[in-house]
Amino acid sequence: MRSKKWNGTGLVLGIVCLAIGVLTWDRIYSGTAFTSAGLFLLVQYAYRWDGFPRFLLSYGLCLLPFYLVNGLLTGAFIQEQVVWYNDFENLGIRVFTIPLDDHFYSLSLQGFIVFLFDRNSGKQQ
Repeated sequence: MRSKKWNGTGLVLGIVCLAIGVLTWDRIYSGTAFTSAGLFLLVQYAYRWDGFPRFLLSYGLCLLPFYLVNGLLTGAFIQEQVVWYNDFENLGIRVFTIPLDDHFYSLSLQGFIVFLFDRNSGKQQ
């Protein structure tokens, strides 16, 4: 059984992400990244997914290679960046050289995959 702390965390983060997604919908990357992250967080909350705390831990661990690879692509360790982000289509806020939006896009992609796998594997009923 999941603790109430994680129930509240998922709900609040989901609402905040969804609100940011709706408010930034004119910036297509921000709008879709935050909306999909908000939907993932609200869906896992609605289903009372027991794997959510474990997922957050694994997501945190996945950020290490994420920073290395995405940082390399966005010019953290090289002179010329390989990938250019149009700051008119995202929030323009960066963590090192990586747009903040990428973190939430990654959260939604990984989260939905792990959630659906967990639900369909028979572990979660």
